Amino acid sequence: MILFLISLLTAHAWDYSQNGTNWGGKCADGLSQSPINIKKSNTKSLGDSFTMQVYYYGKTASRTVVNNGKYMFIEGDFGYITIRDSKSKDRKFLTTRIVFHIPSEHYFEDYPTHMEMQIHHKVDDSDYTFDFPSYAIVSVMLRPGDESYFFTSINVANLPPANNQTVLPGNSNVNLLSIVSPDDYYFFYNGSFSEPECDENVLRYVFETEQWISFNQINYFKALFITGSDAFSGPGDSRAIQLLNSRDVYYSFAITIGGLHLIAISLF
Repeated sequence: MILFLISLLTAHAWDYSQNGTNWGGKCADGLSQSPINIKKSNTKSLGDSFTMQVYYYGKTASRTVVNNGKYMFIEGDFGYITIRDSKSKDRKFLTTRIVFHIPSEHYFEDYPTHMEMQIHHKVDDSDYTFDFPSYAIVSVMLRPGDESYFFTSINVANLPPANNQTVLPGNSNVNLLSIVSPDDYYFFYNGSFSEPECDENVLRYVFETEQWISFNQINYFKALFITGSDAFSGPGDSRAIQLLNSRDVYYSFAITIGGLHLIAISLF
């Protein structure tokens, strides 16, 4: 099944050679595209509705690391998030895959970071209604520092070459909580998938705190996707920054209710 998916993905005639600037269709014409350059000073005032809560864990239904020739990803059940809608209902979004980009796709204050990890989610069918987006992506920005336990757990020293895959040992503990801080501040905006067909109406969350990953761990990705001397040389596997157009970007804030620490954002 995985090999079939790899063949299907690699059959698409697109790549990152021009950082997506040559992609057509919605990728070229859409008005709510991702990624964007985030400037904290331009974010909207805060509110206490539409909170996003993280419920990640070490259990996973898949431990297969795949290189589809375009980017590296892992599919599986790594937990879920909830997002509160305008009627104060918490919608449950299940994790579907983790995608790795070098350098980062999003920028902070006009600059990228060395890498970005994007956690894809799809709304739980039991919670689905036509009036709410079906997809959400949570981004974790990565910078050089201490060695990352998370990347050690996915055997980053043995990443598969293009159009191949590796299977992690059955006792692997691929725990997102080892690299995600659930109580961290984050940014929110309405965006898109950052690969063709670039479908829009995707809820995009970007954690503010950059997590550490060692230079050695970055270099394993660089060897597969970067042709230059550092993480910012060549196109890598990242899409270029997109116009914000008329969209607003929101910044979260922490509140405490009855001893429970929450993160809140205002969408409207």
